[in-house]
Amino acid sequence: MRGDLSTAAVMENLLTARQLAEKLQVSADWIYDQAASGGMPSYRIGTIRRFRLSEIEDWLQRHREPRSLGHVHALPTS
Repeated sequence: MRGDLSTAAVMENLLTARQLAEKLQVSADWIYDQAASGGMPSYRIGTIRRFRLSEIEDWLQRHREPRSLGHVHALPTS
């Protein structure tokens, strides 16, 4: 029974491309392109793709651009 419970927990975390696109505020086509190229972690089940939110969060952290102080300008002094 314990195995069944963990399987159910895993399945609850799977999102469709459309659900993920809504969360990330991008198009579903972009999600599909990223997954098909191997850039974004996904699961292919037959002809459909599913995404685990925790893996997408990790992927986003790895692709985060560092903060740059180069764009901060000093205020002019009078």
